[in-house]
Amino acid sequence: SNKAKADAAAAAAAAKIAVDKAAAAAVAQAAADAAAARAAIQAKAAADARAAAAKAAADAQAALRNSTTTAAAKAAATKSANTAAAAAAAAVRAAATAARQASKAKATAANARKKVDIAINSLNSKTAASQASEKANAIAAAAKAAANEAAAAAATRAAEARATATAAQKTAVETAARIATEQKAAADAAARAKTAADAAAKATVEKIAATEAARTAAEAFVKILNEKAALAEQAVKATTEAAREEINKKIEEVTVKAEEAQKVAEEAATKADTAAETQATAVQAAESATKDAQSQAAVAETVKAESVTKTAAATKAAAAATVATKVAKAAKAAAAKVPSKAVIVPKPSNSKNKNSAKATVTGLKPGQKVKVTVNVKPRP
Repeated sequence: SNKAKADAAAAAAAAKIAVDKAAAAAVAQAAADAAAARAAIQAKAAADARAAAAKAAADAQAALRNSTTTAAAKAAATKSANTAAAAAAAAVRAAATAARQASKAKATAANARKKVDIAINSLNSKTAASQASEKANAIAAAAKAAANEAAAAAATRAAEARATATAAQKTAVETAARIATEQKAAADAAARAKTAADAAAKATVEKIAATEAARTAAEAFVKILNEKAALAEQAVKATTEAAREEINKKIEEVTVKAEEAQKVAEEAATKADTAAETQATAVQAAESATKDAQSQAAVAETVKAESVTKTAAATKAAAAATVATKVAKAAKAAAAKVPSKAVIVPKPSNSKNKNSAKATVTGLKPGQKVKVTVNVKPRP
C-alpha cells in the first residue's frame, strides 16, 4: 500500500514536470517567433541601408569624376557618401545582431517542437493492485515462515534445555545418594578402626601383664635357686649327719619348688612373647583401619562437595529450562500473530474509471507530439 502511494506520487510529479516543460517550450516558441519577426524587419532595414549606401557611393564617385562641379559640390558629395557609408555599417551590425537572435530563437523553437515524454511509473489499477498484493503476500508469507522457524528453533532450544536440566537433576540426585553411601562406609571404617584400636590397646595391656608375670616368675625361680644354693652350702658345712639329712630334705623340697617355678616362668615367658606378637599385629591393624577410615571420610567429604556443585548446576539448568520454555512459548504466540497474507487497504479514488491515471499538459503548440509511457509493476 505504501509502495502504491509512492508510485502514485511519483507519477503525479512526473506529470507536473512534463506540464512545466511543455509550458516553457510554448513560451520559448513565442519568444522565438517574436525574435524572428524582429530579425526579418532588421534584415530588411539593413538591406535597404546597404542599397542606399551603394547608391550614394556611386553618386559620389560620379560627382568626383565630373570635375566640372564646384568644390562645395564635391565636399557635399563626399560628406553624403561618408554618411551613407556609416549608415550602411550600422545597418550591417544591426542585421548581424538580428541574425544571431534569429538563430537562437530558431534553436529555442526547435527545442520547443520536440515531443514531450510523460512517464507514469505505476497505474492505480486492478492489475497493479493485484501484483502489489501478490508481492505483499509473498513478503508476509516469508515473514510468517521466518517467525515459525524462529519459534521452532526456540522450541528446540527449550527441549534441549529441559533435557539438560533433567540430566543435571538426575546427576544431582545420584550424587546426593552417594553421600549417604560414602558416609556409611566412612562410619563403618571408623568403627573398624576403633575396634582395631581397642584390640591393640587390649593386646598391649595383655602384653604388659604377660611380661610382668614372666618377670615375676623368673624372679621367683631365681629366688628359689638362690635358696637351694644356700641350703647346699649349709649341707656342706653341716657337722652332723642328722643336720645334713635335714638340710638335704629342705633341698629336695626347694628343688621341687624350683622346678615348679621354672615351669611357671617358662609359661609366663611364652605368654609374654605371644602377647607381644598379638599386640604388634593389633597395632598394625589399628593403623591400617585408621588410614582407611580417614580415606573414606575424605571420599565422603568430596562427594558431599560434589553434591553441592551438582545441585547448584541442576538448579541453574532448571532455571534456564524455565526461561527457554517461556521464550519458546512467547515465540510461538508471536509467530501465531504474524499474518500469512498481507491486507492492503486501497486508497479511495474519486475517479469512476478505476484503471486510469490522469495527467494534464497545457501550453502545447499545434502539431507538437506528446509521448506517454505507463510502467505497470511486473509480477513478483
